[in-house]
Amino acid sequence: MFGNARVAGRGDNATVNFQLPQIIEFGAAYRFTSRLTVVAQGSWIEFSVFEDTQLKFKHRTFLNQAAVNDARDRFRVGAGLQYVLYPGVTVQVGFSWERWAIKSSSLAPTLFDLTQYLMFPAGISIDRGPWQIHVAVGQSYAESRRVTADRNPFSPGRYSLDQAVFGMQVTYRFGRT
Repeated sequence: MFGNARVAGRGDNATVNFQLPQIIEFGAAYRFTSRLTVVAQGSWIEFSVFEDTQLKFKHRTFLNQAAVNDARDRFRVGAGLQYVLYPGVTVQVGFSWERWAIKSSSLAPTLFDLTQYLMFPAGISIDRGPWQIHVAVGQSYAESRRVTADRNPFSPGRYSLDQAVFGMQVTYRFGRT
């Protein structure tokens, strides 16, 4: 990314060579009965690649910095249950957990660390012929982190982002009767 940034009232050209982490996901499911399925999932996320993301200024090079100076690769784990209430109506519940990846000294509002958080989703799926409607709701709880200016002079403050989650998906499957 590139653009013109205003620094102390004067323009400067800025670039960001943004790096995105690789993610490896895996999971397993076991059907206990024709109605009850248990699932487990995990992911490995290469958060340390954020250390390679650089913000650079053409004229004010003293402002050049990495997006994150200290990040850790992390595992996320989760589990869930799926239960068939009636033919074509399925409910799901689960949880997911991950530890923080970015140290307090590297936190910034532009690259907020949502880790050390728990997610509790629930959903319902309705199948009718080739149509499927899925609605999911949930709540995430992120660990609030207070960062002092002596630990992070560029971005001190309180970092907190508990949030409600909602999603809906409508699918039409061609060729299915």
